[in-house]
Amino acid sequence: PQVSGAVQLSYNNKLRRFFAENIDTIKRPDAFGFVQNVPGAEDRDIVASPNFFQLKGAGDASITVSQLVFNGSYFVGLEAAKGLKELSVRNTATTKVTVIEQVTKAFYLAVINKERINLFNSNITRLDTLLRNTKALNNNGFAESIDVDRLQVSMNNLITEREKFLNLQTLSLELLKFQMNFPLSDILEISNDISSLDPIIDEGSYKNGWDFQLHPDFQVLETNRKLQELNIKNYRSQALPTIALFANLGYSTQSSTIGGLFKTNTGIESNDFVGPDKWYGYSLFGMNINIPIFSGFQLRYKTQQERFSLMKIENGIKQLKTGIELETRSSVISYQNALKTMESQKQNMELSAKIARVTKIKYEQGVGSNLEVLDAENVLKESQVNYYNALYDALIAKVNLDKAYGKLLPESKN
Repeated sequence: PQVSGAVQLSYNNKLRRFFAENIDTIKRPDAFGFVQNVPGAEDRDIVASPNFFQLKGAGDASITVSQLVFNGSYFVGLEAAKGLKELSVRNTATTKVTVIEQVTKAFYLAVINKERINLFNSNITRLDTLLRNTKALNNNGFAESIDVDRLQVSMNNLITEREKFLNLQTLSLELLKFQMNFPLSDILEISNDISSLDPIIDEGSYKNGWDFQLHPDFQVLETNRKLQELNIKNYRSQALPTIALFANLGYSTQSSTIGGLFKTNTGIESNDFVGPDKWYGYSLFGMNINIPIFSGFQLRYKTQQERFSLMKIENGIKQLKTGIELETRSSVISYQNALKTMESQKQNMELSAKIARVTKIKYEQGVGSNLEVLDAENVLKESQVNYYNALYDALIAKVNLDKAYGKLLPESKN
């Protein structure tokens, strides 16, 4: 129920007059001989005079209690409030998925770049050892100066590329801070290494556990559909009657002055008809019934418009289902291709490392050339770059696969 209170003090500086019909009277004797004033048949006038039953000062204090018994729109509104709460939760989930996706991709990039820098350091250390040995051989006449120059060129290129990746790592950390809403002025260090990154998944669990309801965008549209149905229901309910109960309790008084409202100026004893000028209580209660009869077809047309809006949402749900199905199939194929590429590049990197090691041994034993060593080092460096690019692509494909299957949120994982 709703309860409201009101206090009103007023002073009518000039009272309204009331109007009445004045009827002239004539004197006639009755059956017993007594003379009576009897209304005449003519000379009826309209007269205006002050209201003798109203004083200039008035006071009223009341409390009104009302209780809604039936209102179709009100009850639909209660359901809509629950739907709006659900919609906000769905929108929050969609935002979480976007944040998780962006942070995860930025994190993978930072870890991959960190590993690349470690590889550059290892390659530089290995090439530096070879360069020092070659310089020693050159000083003793067992190697040509051009071999030293070739190794020095490769060393300079490695150092330059490492500097580029160091700058790229700084940029990737800044991106990670931004996606995490982490203060850009604070220091952020990545403790994870590449061994903690595993793009391998059980594809069977994804196929068996796939459901439209797990996709956040689908959940948002479903909630919008429910709210639109409630909106149509609300328009229909406006054609139903509205019933409300009310009660009004209060006290009122009148006086010729404002000050007289707070004191009693007469000593008349109270009875059922008259009493002194004090505050007298009153009360009333009743029921309001509002029945819509005709709205000029406005309600009908609005209901039709809302039905068309519902049809649009339902069509959007169908299109989203098709889009989700295409996204999941595409993400599965992209993931499988990325995984095959990663495995192939990993084998190439291992073979390149083996070739570089054997070529170096042959060169140190005098049965290989310096040019073969440089070629093997370049191939190794290229295969390492290709592998980590393929690894990053596989990790990104896994994130896209999780997003398509609605598995990015922890609570939605099977």
